[in-house]
Amino acid sequence: LRVQQHAVKRRTSHADRRYAEMAQTKVADAALAAAMQARIPKGQYMFPSSEAPTGVAVGSIRSHQQYGGLEVEQLMQDADLVDARYLVSLAAVAGVLPRCQELPDCAKITSRHAWRLRWLKKYSLPVLVVSYPWLTKEHPDPDGLQLQRLSPILEAMVTEAQNCGGLHCTVGVMLDFCSLPQHPRSEAEQAKFDRGLNSMHKWYSHPFTHVLLMTGALPQGHHLNSTPYMSRGWCYIEQQMATLVKNSQLLWYYSGYEGAKTYEQCNRQLRARAHRKRHPPLSPDQVETEMRERTKSGSLSFSYVADLEKV
Repeated sequence: LRVQQHAVKRRTSHADRRYAEMAQTKVADAALAAAMQARIPKGQYMFPSSEAPTGVAVGSIRSHQQYGGLEVEQLMQDADLVDARYLVSLAAVAGVLPRCQELPDCAKITSRHAWRLRWLKKYSLPVLVVSYPWLTKEHPDPDGLQLQRLSPILEAMVTEAQNCGGLHCTVGVMLDFCSLPQHPRSEAEQAKFDRGLNSMHKWYSHPFTHVLLMTGALPQGHHLNSTPYMSRGWCYIEQQMATLVKNSQLLWYYSGYEGAKTYEQCNRQLRARAHRKRHPPLSPDQVETEMRERTKSGSLSFSYVADLEKV
């Protein structure tokens, strides 16, 4: 009888909590929708932050802080996050990625817009970090072929974010060509690039960012750099960083993708291969030795030889 009473109490408590969360979410949606039309004072963060606006669901802020969202906000000072909805729209018209300097302001997720990264999935953030091969030295995806591959996954993640927090919510994408200033750079842009490059590993090694490794065969077509993903120096080190302490559900291999349309389906397909390929992390010395030996043998390569020393 006591067990039955306890079970009833738990169900009731859970129902009450879900009702409270739904009510909070409705209030938050209304508050944030209104905030989108308001002029935000310079330097004031709307959400998430230590002081959230009235009506915002406190649980969402706590989750953001608990899963390292504030660290991501710091990284956003030196690297732009791209709104996943912009990338999906660009893919829909067969567009090509713009340089960071040409990225429209409306396509950027800055610290002032971090409140749009609301996410109710446990042990994760609505941030996707993409590790992918550049197909030419000047542009990583000159024909938009990799963007086409990425688009349905982004669309599934955006749908999940909006289901969690409302239509104003989205997913931030760290895509180096759009996130860091590219050649030619001004002096200020070069300084930002250097800072962003020096902290790039933190995006991949963050325990709760999604990392998508664009493994598998390259898109069909004539590419100036046809080296496969697993033989590229930058891709190698990004994979090593992502496997250090990453939540197992957030390490994704594109080669496992089979056309999933929802976030849960994407998660199952993309992480299945990660479980088979993941190995204990190597020490820095071991990584350096392996990279130098593979570079010397030709099984690992960098577009720019000097990048080996940077890595």
